Amino acid sequence: MTNQNNSIAVKRTSLEVSLINEVTGDNLKELLVEGAEITIDHFLEESVLKEIPFFGTLYKATKAAFGLRESIFAKKVFKFLIELKDIPKEKREEFINNLEENKEYRQKVGEKLIILIEQLDDIEKPQIIGKLLMAAINEDITYEGFLRLSSIVQKAFLPDLKKLKTHPYIKGVNRLIEEHFVSIGVYSMKLEEDQINNNFIYFHKENEQNNSPPLVKYELNILGKNLIKYGLL
Repeated sequence: MTNQNNSIAVKRTSLEVSLINEVTGDNLKELLVEGAEITIDHFLEESVLKEIPFFGTLYKATKAAFGLRESIFAKKVFKFLIELKDIPKEKREEFINNLEENKEYRQKVGEKLIILIEQLDDIEKPQIIGKLLMAAINEDITYEGFLRLSSIVQKAFLPDLKKLKTHPYIKGVNRLIEEHFVSIGVYSMKLEEDQINNNFIYFHKENEQNNSPPLVKYELNILGKNLIKYGLL
């Protein structure tokens, strides 16, 4: 059992390192399939994409049971990586090296990305994560900011994220979506004096001691703004 566990650990480590190598390597351009949308069937076929090191490593690590789940994960990684294809290789390398140059931390970065991508509940979300990582590489946001925004994407209901892009000030969406925006951290709640402002949605609460009820304001915060700007546009 110990040997089996060690084998699993080695495979996991190899996959994490392989993903970092893809992020910093020369293979991203090869991920493009001209004139065709990559489907799950592509990843179910043994011969397809195996020449790309990450996907070859994934197949070798799971070939005894490479099925639909593994194929969906492979497609998620593909959609994540494709967003990085236009960033120069040197810039991607510099970003990873600046996080930490030693091998152990590179594995931790890879581990974080593997876990994050694996837990995404929609096949479109990896594209958002890829765009956010691109923003981090381009120094538009920090790596910590990337992790915070990725956590929001992971927890969010995708149709609501799409509404956030088209309704950044909540106007035109229902209360359930408003509450979801607050719960995932893209809106902050503040108490304000009664005033009219099209950028905010207000909720009045009863106050028995004051004829002028306090006002609750939901405001798009910096996380929400960065998510729209770097992940949803």
